[in-house]
Amino acid sequence: MTTNPDGCHSYSIMGPGTNILSNSASNGHLRPGDTPAMDALRFRHEMDAAMSRFLAVEVEVGHAFAKAATDARWTREVLHNRRLARRAYDTATRLMRQVRFAEGEAQTLARRLENLRLSLSKLGDPL
Repeated sequence: MTTNPDGCHSYSIMGPGTNILSNSASNGHLRPGDTPAMDALRFRHEMDAAMSRFLAVEVEVGHAFAKAATDARWTREVLHNRRLARRAYDTATRLMRQVRFAEGEAQTLARRLENLRLSLSKLGDPL
């Protein structure tokens, strides 16, 4: 726990210098022999990998909300869960264009997104 200058406390679940983008030993600084271009390329690769994982999770969250909407008993629950599923669908669709996927990942994500779109359509969402 640390105390900020304004007296607020903050907690960190990661140690100092932890790189949240990869499991590599990189601490955000150039490694010996690296050029700035190599470091930028490594950063882009790590960002693409992190975004790919995020998008996969986002689509799964969308599927979970679509299932919850399907199983809901009340109209209010259906609409709430459908809206959250649609938000996940929209987020994944928007961010998908910004990621360079590893081989096969784009097709897998597109297939899962299509399944989510079909689920939303069955729930009456105007896609």
